[in-house]
Amino acid sequence: MVRAFHDEMSILEEEAVNMQKQFAEDILVKTQLVTKIVIKF
Repeated sequence: MVRAFHDEMSILEEEAVNMQKQFAEDILVKTQLVTKIVIKF
C-alpha cells in the first residue's frame, strides 16, 4: 500500500518536473522569437 502510494508520488513529481521544463523551454523560445523580431526592427 505504502509502496504503491510512493510510486504514484514519484510519477507525479516526474510529470511536474517535465511540465516545468517544457514551460521554461516554451518561455525561452518565445523570448528568443521576440528578441529576433525586435532586432529586425
